[in-house]
Amino acid sequence: MTDFHDEVAGEIEASKRPPDRLDRESAQIVRAISAYGIGTPEELSKLTGLPLCLVLHRLRLLETAGIVERRDERVVLPLYDGEAINARWDYSWPTGNDPTDPGHEHSPVLQAPVANQLGRPWYLESESPGGDYVTWLDLPDGRRVGVSPHLAGDGYMRWMIGILDQHGRSTHHEHELLITARPEHVVARIHAVMAEHDINLP
Repeated sequence: MTDFHDEVAGEIEASKRPPDRLDRESAQIVRAISAYGIGTPEELSKLTGLPLCLVLHRLRLLETAGIVERRDERVVLPLYDGEAINARWDYSWPTGNDPTDPGHEHSPVLQAPVANQLGRPWYLESESPGGDYVTWLDLPDGRRVGVSPHLAGDGYMRWMIGILDQHGRSTHHEHELLITARPEHVVARIHAVMAEHDINLP
């Protein structure tokens, strides 16, 4: 008889596979989220025809594997996979979040969870051939808001939150939060900075 813990571990391992290799129910759920962009478990149950209890079970496994994310009561596919980006750059950035390690500068590993929580129209992109990643929001008036881990004046790696004018000149920047801050705290600070500068949240 298969041990329950072995069975669950096997399901979690299976959920780490690409969608075309997931079990049938998980693949149905991932395809539904991909098609509709976002949904509650109840909506996904209706879309897939799967029982709600099964959808909730599969979503827990998919979330554990990092294939889906929860936003309030809804479920989405992550926009960015920081580890996959890092792999494409031959693991140029360290894992973890040691604020004394300058190797975290511009790290997509740290930025991906923040960019995923910010959601569209924010986007994470490399600003140079060297892989200087920044998470950007382009404003309708031509200004930009940028977020990225940087080495601050105190020698610690902190989240830089900056605002550029229409000519690319800095009109505001801060290094308040250490890179140890949780993504939701970084997002809250970004929103606070935008509100302080009368920038409407998209």
